[in-house]
Amino acid sequence: MKISGSRILFTVIFLLTLAGTAKPQGRFSVYVGVGGMYYLGDLKETALPDFKTVKLAINAGVHYDINTRWGLQLHYLHGSLAADDTYSTNAAMQLRNLGFYSKIDEISLRITFNILRERAGRVVPYITVGGGVFHFSPLSHGVALQPLGTEGQYAAGGGYAKAYSLWQPVIPVGLGVRYRFHCNWGVKLEAVYHVTFTDYLDDVSTDYLAPNILATSPGGAATVYYSDPTGGVARANRATRGNPDQKDSFIDVSFSLIYYFGRCDGKNAKGDRYQNCEDLYKNLH
Repeated sequence: MKISGSRILFTVIFLLTLAGTAKPQGRFSVYVGVGGMYYLGDLKETALPDFKTVKLAINAGVHYDINTRWGLQLHYLHGSLAADDTYSTNAAMQLRNLGFYSKIDEISLRITFNILRERAGRVVPYITVGGGVFHFSPLSHGVALQPLGTEGQYAAGGGYAKAYSLWQPVIPVGLGVRYRFHCNWGVKLEAVYHVTFTDYLDDVSTDYLAPNILATSPGGAATVYYSDPTGGVARANRATRGNPDQKDSFIDVSFSLIYYFGRCDGKNAKGDRYQNCEDLYKNLH
């Protein structure tokens, strides 16, 4: 799935419009952010980011304050993930010589919990957790790997790895800090770990298969090549391509600008106009 700039703009406008309809209530805000994201999986040696493969990510969302502690938000994330064995310091991984690149599009519904009650001029640390779905499609040199079946997913006779879906569930879990420097404006810094249920973000999970088996796949020679770009050298020296016991995951870190609707000019349940933002938050207790 390709995400065009116009589609991203439409998403942001839609979220702004959605929040704008609730302006008089004063509990809605919208945000847009930018940051980086990186992958964790079979082509990654450590949990620390490799800056050669950290990719740009953008996000947007709508947040609703349930009260001064709890919030609910609809979040959209667009970015990409990449890794390559050539960046490894491990000789065995260098020998394997696999790599991938994939666009990521995720939408999730999240709950946030403020460790401190939010108010203007206060740095508020918070926790966020939720659930959603994301789309990915691993590529190598511009070639889509999932349709090839590099671990025998489409080989004649079956009985090998199962074909994986390009849509997967995800559980985002993160920490952040938010600062409202004006009753209508704020910023936040957030780091989120995305728990997935697939080992194929990188198209790598299980065993090498013999070329004559892979050649029966619809991809034919391309399947054979992208399964082992070393021409059989890696397969002769390694028992497996990856580790199926550990799922892949990814992390994104972002900085966002927040706009709060109706924070200082709303009305409470009695119809009285708020004099300042503190009046609004008293009403949310």
